[in-house]
Amino acid sequence: MENIFKATSCLEDKKLVFTTYLSYGEAEFWWMGAQQMMNAKVHVVVWENFEARFLEKYFPNSAKLAREVEFLKLEQGQMFVSTYVARFEYLTRLYMQDTFEAWRCKKKKLKANSSKS
Repeated sequence: MENIFKATSCLEDKKLVFTTYLSYGEAEFWWMGAQQMMNAKVHVVVWENFEARFLEKYFPNSAKLAREVEFLKLEQGQMFVSTYVARFEYLTRLYMQDTFEAWRCKKKKLKANSSKS
């Protein structure tokens, strides 16, 4: 959806309308329930809230953690180089920001510990 939004220069206030219009099946029923819950709790129903709830539902932290572990343990092994590179790029694309932030924190911690010695 984000690619469609970029390509069409979609306005922020239209993203939710277009996304929910294109939703069907389980996602459509999930959104109907989520929207009712948000309205009952007096949460503003806007794109950012939809996106956050959608990611919580369909990309839970357990899945993120599993991909992070896979990224950290990734080795070429018996894979062709092209297969390895494709998997590496896929995992990097999914979690680059989280991995980068964690790496920066670890680097700062190591730097602080080494300066104390």
